[in-house]
Amino acid sequence: SPLLIASLLAVLKAGAGYTLLDPQFPQERLNKALGQTGPSVVISQAYLPALEHTAPLIDLTADATVIAATSGAAVETSGHPEAVACIMFTSGSTGTPKGVAASHRALAATFLGPEYLHFGPEQSYLQCSPISWDAFA
Repeated sequence: SPLLIASLLAVLKAGAGYTLLDPQFPQERLNKALGQTGPSVVISQAYLPALEHTAPLIDLTADATVIAATSGAAVETSGHPEAVACIMFTSGSTGTPKGVAASHRALAATFLGPEYLHFGPEQSYLQCSPISWDAFA
């Protein structure tokens, strides 16, 4: 949804990192991912499954009025290009999914100046990935 895109952009512009949790995954897997990443905030919506976490919850549905009332001013960040932008989880083929961190620099490099693909301003390319993978952002 547009709220997912806005949330991702807000997290990245703040210099923070995210882990996308696909609501179609088993709840046990999602809870383990939360346990491994230890998020400082969880952003969700009321219709998504309730997960086990102790972080403050921002509910994009219930908190919509509060969110809309924010100033929209630029957020000052002390973010660093090598700071974690995304933690993705492997498929779990070894028995346990493992978190893999991608930096802000790595995420930006996916889209800005890839050396393996040359295209001009009038061209575009399609990259497909699940929402829980870094190339989605």
